[in-house]
Amino acid sequence: MKYPLCFWHGLMVFLLCGAGCQVPSVTSEPSEAQAAVVGKSEPSSSDTFLPGHLIRLDQAVEKAIDQKKLPGGVLWFQQGQRVYRQVYGHRSVQPKREVMTEETLFDAASLTKVIATAPSIMKLVQSGDLSLEAPVSQYLPEFASNGKETVTVRQLMTHTSGLRPGLSLKAPWSGVEGAIQQACAESLQSAPDTAFKYSDINYIVLGVLV
Repeated sequence: MKYPLCFWHGLMVFLLCGAGCQVPSVTSEPSEAQAAVVGKSEPSSSDTFLPGHLIRLDQAVEKAIDQKKLPGGVLWFQQGQRVYRQVYGHRSVQPKREVMTEETLFDAASLTKVIATAPSIMKLVQSGDLSLEAPVSQYLPEFASNGKETVTVRQLMTHTSGLRPGLSLKAPWSGVEGAIQQACAESLQSAPDTAFKYSDINYIVLGVLV
């Protein structure tokens, strides 16, 4: 079955619910999900949202809460002016129980690489503003220092650039500008395209390109 784009956007948020929370080993009572639908009309199978899929997602989250796989979560679908949102469970159970809210912030951490930075780069490739095989220095000249002049956008995306996993914390630096300067000053640990090494530096630089 072919699902509408809004289904996948909402599913991505649903996945973040589970990835961003860990359940402490305490007994907690299941809480009722708070639901709201905003729009000109109620969702229907012929309209923006597919109720059957929404019900299954609700059931999956509630089951995970019952099994103590996560304390709670937030599900948010949006297409144009139409929004479907659900709030589940608790955002904290220790040291005190706090009900989950729509305003709860989740630490998405490295998930931003695959759900934000990489798709944004591909949108720029699609629009012709970036080329995967172009050297990064074509768009960020200062990146060419210390032997990185041939590293391509694709090599950053696939962690085959030869850069080390993370920025050094030995020298003092702070802020976004400091991180960018450190990334551009890095040297390669291996030749590009010869080894896979997961690197936050790769995606710091890709974020600059976006």
